Amino acid sequence: MVFAPLRPLDAFPHEQDGKRMIALRDPLGVVDGMLVVSPEAFLVASQFDGEREADAIAEEATRQLGMLVRPEIVERVAELFSERWLLFDANFHHAWMGLREEFARKPVRAAAHAGTNYPTDAGDFRLRIGGILAEAWDQPRPRANVLGLIAPHIDLERGLATYARAYGVLRDLPKIERILILGTSHGPTTQLLAPTRRDYETPLGPARTDRAAVDRLVSVLGDDAFDDEFCHKNEHSIESPNDLPAPRPAERRDRAGPLWEPPEHGRRCQRSGGAPGGRAGGRGLRAAITDTKKTLVIAAADLAHVGPRFGGPRLTHELLSETETADRRALDFAAARDAAGWFRAVTEGGDPRNTCGLAPIYWLLRLLDEGRGHLIAYRRCEAPDQCVTIGAMPFLDGEFIPQDSHDTDD
Repeated sequence: MVFAPLRPLDAFPHEQDGKRMIALRDPLGVVDGMLVVSPEAFLVASQFDGEREADAIAEEATRQLGMLVRPEIVERVAELFSERWLLFDANFHHAWMGLREEFARKPVRAAAHAGTNYPTDAGDFRLRIGGILAEAWDQPRPRANVLGLIAPHIDLERGLATYARAYGVLRDLPKIERILILGTSHGPTTQLLAPTRRDYETPLGPARTDRAAVDRLVSVLGDDAFDDEFCHKNEHSIESPNDLPAPRPAERRDRAGPLWEPPEHGRRCQRSGGAPGGRAGGRGLRAAITDTKKTLVIAAADLAHVGPRFGGPRLTHELLSETETADRRALDFAAARDAAGWFRAVTEGGDPRNTCGLAPIYWLLRLLDEGRGHLIAYRRCEAPDQCVTIGAMPFLDGEFIPQDSHDTDD
């Protein structure tokens, strides 16, 4: 019997009852929660390629593990993964189609991370967001118009100070009629861009989507523009920044997340410059905001993801220092609105820093025709097995009140 291929999954080390295990998470959002399996079971499952039978997989697993793996063990692993919808088989297809149809029937995209990333109660939410913005009360004001913004999409707790710096820049701006949020897909996609016409639910009511702007985008992208719309269901990269500017209830928002097919090894850090349809994507995004509405473009973009959690080496002072140096070099290109330079700086050597903000920042730089970026915050969010770096960079048609743009948040 040939086993269906394993789906692209997030896999990272996990300790359970003192044992080293592997935690699996579905980036597509079909399966909620995590499945924790032994490293041996995960290695067996990783051999499911849609071509080999149990005997061949058992033989290869025996060779790699240095221990006997019988074909019946392979069959039990396949059964477990199929029951959890983690293989490309009939079980998954049935669940996948049902969830897509359910999502398609809902006019509003539900707040997937309310209650975990931010409060669900409107009063508590206002206090939380107000507290974040208060952190930036004394930061310098720009002496110019804000044309675009690079801001994090990491969870609010880890990114609090950087969120404050980023969105604090907007507090004195005149009314913004539309925000174009460029996000990263943390799940696999097939199209260059994945727009949605759905409003986004927030604790203060729905953030309305400018459907006319989305229609202009889709007119350039073509009929398959919504093929990956389901990826919005659980994606946090647009939800987090979408909620932060929400206290200005008169705003309208256009969202179009540049989401790419994941590269090999299950990574979902997207490519942009050489992606098929790249020119159409650029024309479409420009068409979306080519009207009289005052539009702010936000790249909701974290930076490097290094450490064992992301399949890299253990964290050392040298690795963290090298990561920050490389990040800052790439951000220098971004500040100069050099999209090609940003892309080269990130992808040199195969994107060793797993920069998940590669595409949103790339498209932001492609959309901006003037101004310069000012790096007003940079932070390393460290944990024992990982480090995620984030930054705040507004693009202005003038200057900031002088400050050292290379200060690192503590």
